[in-house]
Amino acid sequence: MIAAVIPLKDPERAKSRLAGVLRADDRIALVLQLAERTVEVVRDSGVADRIALAVTDRQLADCFGVEWVPDEGSLNATLRAAVGWAKDADGLLVVAADLPLLSSNDLRTFAGALPGCGVTIAVTPDGGTGALLLRPPRIITPQFGANSAERHATAASRAGVPVWLIHRGGLTRDLDTGADLETLGRYLPVSNHAGR
Repeated sequence: MIAAVIPLKDPERAKSRLAGVLRADDRIALVLQLAERTVEVVRDSGVADRIALAVTDRQLADCFGVEWVPDEGSLNATLRAAVGWAKDADGLLVVAADLPLLSSNDLRTFAGALPGCGVTIAVTPDGGTGALLLRPPRIITPQFGANSAERHATAASRAGVPVWLIHRGGLTRDLDTGADLETLGRYLPVSNHAGR
């Protein structure tokens, strides 16, 4: 069984780099739209038996029809809580909430890349981690932040477990800047929750 968690920064504080391009209410709507789409793609992929949104507001997880992992103040602290939430699962899948090109096939390929015990990492162009699969959930400690792909791979190597790096656009092209919005915004569907 794989448990999937989608970390979501407080929508009112997220996507601050788009402040020069979008008004605050439009940024909130965009964050919610991306998160809802990510939940739908994870659900449609069939790779996860449980899905949770890691966010400050439990009502948002309820609105999306998923479980809730409370935001612990930082991404890595929140993901440590997610590891506890997924303790009975065979694996923990962490998927960024802002991947507009993400597809169900991306997730199926990612989840099947390294069957059995190990760590699978989707490497973003800047060396970050767009998705992470930990089998079992406690195999390494999540280390998101600058150069997180390398840090996750190093942690896996030190733990003596297999590690697989994946470079796949749907798992690594996030939407953070005005240029990203210009090139990727057309892939965003209209959301029922945008603007809530």
